[in-house]
Amino acid sequence: MKKLILCLLASLLFLSEGRLAAQDYEVAASWGFIPAFYDGLLWGFQRDVGPDGSPRMDAVFADYKGPLYTAGLYNLEFNLIRKKWLVSSFSLGTTSFWRPTFSVLDGRRKGAKVHSVLSLMHTWRFTYVNRPVFRMYSSIGLGIVMTYDPRPDEILPIFQLAPLGISVGKRIYGFGEIGLGAEYIGGRAGIGYRFNSFQR
Repeated sequence: MKKLILCLLASLLFLSEGRLAAQDYEVAASWGFIPAFYDGLLWGFQRDVGPDGSPRMDAVFADYKGPLYTAGLYNLEFNLIRKKWLVSSFSLGTTSFWRPTFSVLDGRRKGAKVHSVLSLMHTWRFTYVNRPVFRMYSSIGLGIVMTYDPRPDEILPIFQLAPLGISVGKRIYGFGEIGLGAEYIGGRAGIGYRFNSFQR
C-alpha cells in the first residue's frame, strides 16, 4: 500500500512538471451512474455472517437492514494533455451509501446506516479519434480509496477501465464514457473546460 501511495505521488509530480502555460490542460467535473461500491464489497453491510457464510447468532436477533441507496460518484479532475493522443489525469472522487435499519421486534424504522468513500486516481487516457469538436478515447487508471463511517476505516488499491469515451465541444465540452472498475460500473458523464489551444 505504501508503494502504491508513493507511485501516486510520483504520478502527481510527473503530472504537474513543466510549464503549464505552454501546455494544454483541462478541468472537469462528472457524475458516475452506477458506482461499483455495492453491498458487502468494502465494509460491514454484510458482516452479519460468519466465516462460513452462515448467519451469526447475535445477528439473528439484531435489527435488520433495508435496501442500499447511493448518491452516485462525484468526481473532480485535472487533465494534462501530453500529446494529441495522450492525456494524464489526476482525479478526486467521493460517494455516499446509506440503508435504513428496522427493529427486529416490530419492524419500525430506527434510522439509517451511512458509509462514505473518498477515492484518489491517476488515469492515462488514449485518444484515437481527435477532431476539433469531437474526440473518442479509452482510459485506464490506478489509485486508492478510503472508506469512512464516520471515521477513516480502510485504505485499499483500486483500478478503473473505460473502454469507450466520447468528448464533444471545443473550449467547453461535455463527455460521457462507459467503464468497469472500483469507482463505477456502467457509465459517467460530465462537463469540462480546456485551457490554451493544442498546437503540438
